[in-house]
Amino acid sequence: MGAGAILAASPTAYNWLCIAGAAYLIWLGIGMLRRARGRGQREQSSDTTTISPPSVQEVPLRSWSRGFFSNVFNPRFGLFYMAMLPQFIPDDTPPFLMGLLLALIHNAIDLIWFSLLIVGVRLLGHWLNKPGVQRGLDCVAGLVVIAFGAKLIIPVIVS
Repeated sequence: MGAGAILAASPTAYNWLCIAGAAYLIWLGIGMLRRARGRGQREQSSDTTTISPPSVQEVPLRSWSRGFFSNVFNPRFGLFYMAMLPQFIPDDTPPFLMGLLLALIHNAIDLIWFSLLIVGVRLLGHWLNKPGVQRGLDCVAGLVVIAFGAKLIIPVIVS
């Protein structure tokens, strides 16, 4: 019996899990807002105009291998593929080969997306490193995460 079966059988357990998840999201959002406020106070009390992290030059192959191995050894990816891919495999195709093809397509899309994201962050890195931009991003992200938490918790509390 898995956790999904327990949650499906017990609405109370499901509601408590929703409440715990929502509370965690709200706590993370409040932490982001507090961090943004702390950055603003440091800006006002500091003589420096920018806070720049130390320059880190990492070898691309080392970065790639770290990401590759963390994904390969992360059981969530295997569970994701086992849960999602079978519904897209036609009956008349070999399941292993079609599943492998779908996983490769998914990985190619991820590679393109994350490559574009990396290039974008590299191009905008100077601007993203400004304290005012970081504070604004923390505020927006904190409010969005709090809103997600509220969206999860309100239906549980109201019902």
